[in-house]
Amino acid sequence: MPNPRVCPHTKLPLEGLDAIKAIRDGVQAEIAYELTCQDLIPPEQIYTLVCSKRTLARRVSRGERLSSFESERLLRLLRVLRYAADSFGDDAKAWSYLGRPMRRFDGYSCVQMLDTDLGTALVEELLARIDHGIPG
Repeated sequence: MPNPRVCPHTKLPLEGLDAIKAIRDGVQAEIAYELTCQDLIPPEQIYTLVCSKRTLARRVSRGERLSSFESERLLRLLRVLRYAADSFGDDAKAWSYLGRPMRRFDGYSCVQMLDTDLGTALVEELLARIDHGIPG
């Protein structure tokens, strides 16, 4: 059984002290780039939530790490994707749901809500309700 605390695609920790350490150390920029190449995360989501296309390309070419701010946003995105994939059965269904405008979020999608901690908490709460069969 897969470990829910680790991203199956990157092996990055998603929770706990290991995730905090990864955020503080900075995630290798190459990992974010590979996620876009594998079609796991649409490139525009990385460029919107994590860092710009130009910044990512520069960091990858230099073998650099993401900043702690960018690393936190990447892990946040991966954590919510993992949660949604577990709820809906696979990554494709998860992205379909996460990208859909939601009336409860005034027309914003779940992905658009991930740019703030409070928005992320609301998305995680919604996914927990779905997991427990409680209508949103």
